[in-house]
Amino acid sequence: MNPKIRKTFAAALVLAAAVAPRAVLAQNPAPHAVLAPNPAGDKPGFLFLGTFHFQGSDSDLMTNRVPDILSEKRQKEADAVVEALARYNPTKIAVERSADKADVVQKEYEEYLAGKAKPDGNEEVQIAFRLAQRLGLKKIYAVDHRTDMDFDGIVKATQANGQGAYFDRMIEMGKAEVGEIQNKIDHGTLADVYRYLNEPKHIDEEHSLYMLMGQIGSTADPKGAEELAGWYRRNLLIWSNLVRVADSQQDRVLLLIGAGHIKMLRDYVRQSPNLRLVEAVDYLL
Repeated sequence: MNPKIRKTFAAALVLAAAVAPRAVLAQNPAPHAVLAPNPAGDKPGFLFLGTFHFQGSDSDLMTNRVPDILSEKRQKEADAVVEALARYNPTKIAVERSADKADVVQKEYEEYLAGKAKPDGNEEVQIAFRLAQRLGLKKIYAVDHRTDMDFDGIVKATQANGQGAYFDRMIEMGKAEVGEIQNKIDHGTLADVYRYLNEPKHIDEEHSLYMLMGQIGSTADPKGAEELAGWYRRNLLIWSNLVRVADSQQDRVLLLIGAGHIKMLRDYVRQSPNLRLVEAVDYLL
């Protein structure tokens, strides 16, 4: 397959929330106490901050970038986002890094706290690490469970079934989303971008791209639906890892993760009788 077509298709699927290349297949972390449904309504809270990659992604044709993230202006913007999120007062902060790399993430954070880390424009450092330090938290949690989509197979199914219109529409949607995000980066603030990415209505609308993918294929070979099922499975496993981070009814957990994930993660928490969903936009206003 033409590498450019494959990269374009992959980029459209993950939009601006491309998964960090360093993520690998994860294993579940050590089990924690089970949080039983509490009729009194005392439940741990979960806030999902959908993000984009500040430094872009070399593996995606369509990507966003903040080339001046270490400038004084952008640093003030990052501080403003952190101060806004600090009002949620999370007790635990997690990032989109494979759960079996928890020790690596923790070492990076400890070096950051000790002032030994080199300047880094990565969103984990600029938002998650900075917020955790601001709140005096000593640990960062890694909760990702990396799996890959068969992009080659999806494109082949598109071609075999004369479904080019699906492909074209997905590319159109992906480009429009990346363009809108870049416009807000270039002419607004980081808070503007985060408000856009985390608005519930926008989250639902952008998920429609994945539902287009799910229609690709045929009854005999429902390739799109199979790959979409894998995407849902991955997010269920991330949710499962994240739930184990909370071991107290009073925990307030914040997860910084690619925006493409948060539709499903929000739904999983919202539908869990023992968990409480907290809207990021309520703190970004």
